[in-house]
Amino acid sequence: MNYRFDLSTGLSEIKGSLIKVSEHFDSSELNCHYCNQPGVKPELIANLETIRAAMGMSIDVHSGYRCAHHPIEAKKKTPGQHTMGIAADITVKGMGIQDLFLTIGGMPEIHGIGMNREVPYIHVDTRTGPGVYWKYTKSEKKPPWNGHWETL
Repeated sequence: MNYRFDLSTGLSEIKGSLIKVSEHFDSSELNCHYCNQPGVKPELIANLETIRAAMGMSIDVHSGYRCAHHPIEAKKKTPGQHTMGIAADITVKGMGIQDLFLTIGGMPEIHGIGMNREVPYIHVDTRTGPGVYWKYTKSEKKPPWNGHWETL
């Protein structure tokens, strides 16, 4: 397929109802799953491509942008990174969550990384400021990143 993608604008070619937003990702993966609204920022798309290249395997994006009305975001007091278009929940077929977490944790472009072993998936985001890491459990979140990704 021929398409054009510009990281500065997110411009893509439309094919059918899907929009190809980069070499390996389309709108069905990245748009809000509640309303189909687009909103993922170009820097997140670029980082997902970087992660894919580092893995040498395809990435499954389970959640990208979420509008404020998305059921997960609607429950929150403060909108999360997904509503800003800078977060995605991902897995890689054939790779364990811990290994994926450790690989992504060494990437300087990723400033937020969370691990959910129960579902399982990895949350990645491109927030500004110091790195933050956590694991999802029913009642626990880890404190801000201390520089040791392997502690989870």
